[in-house]
Amino acid sequence: MSNKQQPKTTSPIPLISVIVPVYKTEKYLEKCLSSIAAQTFQDFEVLCVNDQSPDGSAKILEAYAAKDNRFKNILHEQNLGLGGARNTALRLAKANYIASVDSDDYIEPEMLERAYIATENETQDIVCFGYNKVNDEGSIISRSGFKPRIKILEDNNNIFRTFNPAFWNKLWRKSLYLDNEIFFPLHLYSEDIATSPRILTKAKSVSFIAENLYNYLIRDDSISFQMGAKNLIDYIKVFDILHEFLKKEDLWEDYKSRFTSDLVMHHLRVHSKNMMKSNLSEKEKTDYLRHILLLRESYIQSNHLLASLDQSQLVYLIESKALVETEEAVKIKTEQMLNSIRNNLRFQAAQVIEKGFSKPGMNTVLMPWRLFNLVLNWLNRKRCFIFQSSTAVVAQCLSACVPGQWL
Repeated sequence: MSNKQQPKTTSPIPLISVIVPVYKTEKYLEKCLSSIAAQTFQDFEVLCVNDQSPDGSAKILEAYAAKDNRFKNILHEQNLGLGGARNTALRLAKANYIASVDSDDYIEPEMLERAYIATENETQDIVCFGYNKVNDEGSIISRSGFKPRIKILEDNNNIFRTFNPAFWNKLWRKSLYLDNEIFFPLHLYSEDIATSPRILTKAKSVSFIAENLYNYLIRDDSISFQMGAKNLIDYIKVFDILHEFLKKEDLWEDYKSRFTSDLVMHHLRVHSKNMMKSNLSEKEKTDYLRHILLLRESYIQSNHLLASLDQSQLVYLIESKALVETEEAVKIKTEQMLNSIRNNLRFQAAQVIEKGFSKPGMNTVLMPWRLFNLVLNWLNRKRCFIFQSSTAVVAQCLSACVPGQWL
C-alpha cells in the first residue's frame, strides 16, 4: 500500500462506497485491496465483508483497516454467500453510489475517478465500464468494452440484454436497491442474473464509458466456472425470481417473449460454452449438455403450467407419474373434459330442477350457483388440477348445457 504511514481520510459521507465480499481469497486479497487503495479518486469508503472466510483473509483485512481509515471490516456471524455479503454492505453503505470489487479481482487506478465523472454530477443512475479477463500471472486473456454513450431507459428497454448483468463492472445508484427493496438472493449461483434486470426496471439511464477499468481473474476453482447439479437448479431459481418479480410489477406481458430468448436460452447457452472449456471428461460434457437441454426445454414448455399449482397438486402429479402436457395437448384434453362435463351436467341439472329448485322465481338466481358448485365438485373428484377452480371452464360448461336465461 502506498503512503502506509499516512492514514487516508474521507468526508463523513463519501461519494462512493466500494463493496468487497471476502471468502477464501487470501491468495488474491492483498492485490485486490492495494488496487483500491491506489485509486486516483480519494473520496470513498471500502466495506470489506468477511463472510466467515476460513483462511488468513481476516488478518489482511485488519492490517488494511489499521493503515487506512477508509477501509471498514464487517464480520458475518454466519456464511451468507456472495449475495448475502453484498446485501450487508448495501445496507451499511454511506455513499449515494456503489462500486463492487470481488476479492480475487483488481481494478485500474483511475476506475473510481472515471466512473464518478461519468455520473455527470450524479444525474446518471448506472455507469458501466469495460473489463479485462486476466489469468493468475496478470496476462490479459480477453477484453470487453463499450461504445461511450448515454442510454435512456425507455419502457420497452430490454432489461435482459442492456449490459452483462455483472455487479462488479459498474457504478450503481444505491437508492435503486434500497428504495425498491431489491437485494441479491442468498446462496445462489448467478445471483447477478437474478438482480440486475430487476434494477433496470427502476433505473432511468445508463452511462457507458469506453475504458477497460476492471480486471476479472479467471481461475479454475472460481464460482463462475463450477459445474454441477446445483448450478442447473440455481438457474431455475434465478429464472423464477425474475418471473415472479415481473408478474408482481405487472410487467410480464412486456417481457415474456424476451424472457425465453434473452434470459433462459441466452444464459444457459453461455453456461454451456463455459462448461465446454472446463476440465470435465468428454462423456461428462455430453451428459451435461443433455441435462442443460432437458432443463431448458422443460422450463420453457411446462413452467407456465406448473407455476400456478400448489404443493398438494404438485405432489399429486409426481405420485401419479403424470406428464405435464404441452399447450396443444391441454386444449385437446380440455375439449374432451368439457364434453364429459356437458353430458354429466345434463343429467345433474335435471335432478336439481326436480328436487330443489322448482319454486317460481328461484331458478334465475340460484341455478347458476348450484351448477357452478356441481362443476367444481366434479373437477375435484376427477383430480383435474390444472383446471381446478377455473371460472372460465365452469362458465363454458354452463353456457353449453343449461338454458341461456339462467346465465
